[in-house]
Amino acid sequence: METLKTVILKKMENERGLSEKLASISGYSSGSAFKKIIVDEGKDIEKLDGFMDVVDYICNEDERLNKEQLILDFTKGLDNNTITIKLLLEYFTLYYRYDHVETIVNKLKASNKKDFEEFGLVYEIQRQVQTKQITPLEGIVELTKYIHSKKIEVRVAAKIFISYCQYDMRNINLLDSYIDEIESEVDKIKNDFLRKSYQGRIFRLRVDINLHTDKIGKLIESLFVIENAPNPTKTMVYLQIGNSYMIKSYEKAMYYFNKAMEYKTIKSENEIKQSINFTSLLWNKLDVFKSDGSLSNDLFYHVRSGNKGKAEETIKQIDFEKLTTSGKAFNCFYRGLLYNDKSLFFKSVEYFISVGEKFYRQLPIMELKKMGEQDYILSALSA
Repeated sequence: METLKTVILKKMENERGLSEKLASISGYSSGSAFKKIIVDEGKDIEKLDGFMDVVDYICNEDERLNKEQLILDFTKGLDNNTITIKLLLEYFTLYYRYDHVETIVNKLKASNKKDFEEFGLVYEIQRQVQTKQITPLEGIVELTKYIHSKKIEVRVAAKIFISYCQYDMRNINLLDSYIDEIESEVDKIKNDFLRKSYQGRIFRLRVDINLHTDKIGKLIESLFVIENAPNPTKTMVYLQIGNSYMIKSYEKAMYYFNKAMEYKTIKSENEIKQSINFTSLLWNKLDVFKSDGSLSNDLFYHVRSGNKGKAEETIKQIDFEKLTTSGKAFNCFYRGLLYNDKSLFFKSVEYFISVGEKFYRQLPIMELKKMGEQDYILSALSA
């Protein structure tokens, strides 16, 4: 079977002007510059995201090609000690291609270079946290072993993944200063793709944190930061910006949800649909709702529709004790709406406060205000 590079090279040789076109797609200065990375097996593919755009283009133009097999064989054939394999690990992690991630991690762990092995191990630990093989706290303990690595990309990756663990544990107050420290290191990473990818990850973290602390306004002015970020970062940032507008402006929220859809991934698409549904129900636009498989949104829909029977059936399907703390807060909010029960709104606020959630906390507080709750109490709950 022909290799990925052989397929690309043959197509360039057989189609006049294709080299220049692929150079433009990949971000190389000329067709000859792009051809060098294809011909020279020992040359690293520094513009990794551009190269993968070329792979997409070539395979979309020729349906006979098995893109997944070509990529898999290409990955397996790479030397364990190349920069390309490190970049591929970040790329496939961003795009949730965990089948390829496992292959690359194993290759890096088998490398005879310590920093390559460390790079693979850091990503492996993060994957273990994601798949709940270990807890976020255990992840922090393991990742901390690599924050003093000699290689900057290992240090930065470990610190970014520690931030994810802290975010999962809702240690929001610790994150702001920690992210500032990481950001200063990221700027020193030489590879353009890796630097921009990590910058995008950090900006997304800032957006996530500031959404929950209700301070996202100042970040919207800095959206230019993600112009060159990979699509998985763009889609999630636009999603969170849309979420930040859901209470104040239906139109602005939908604008950013649609922007998020432009860069959607397999993972983000359903999250965007869930946010569109939730926001539509929040604004009583029931005709926009299309079930997304979320019992939480189904419950909200039945509550807004005034279908108490269906709402109560849905409540019975939800195991309240297995919900996250945020999930319990939303559940109490929905039931508060269903039964017009002030105590459930207070309980919702209590759950939101326990995880440092200031943004969504506004929802039950707004309902308490409608029910005539005293302003000084509402102010205390909002603080």
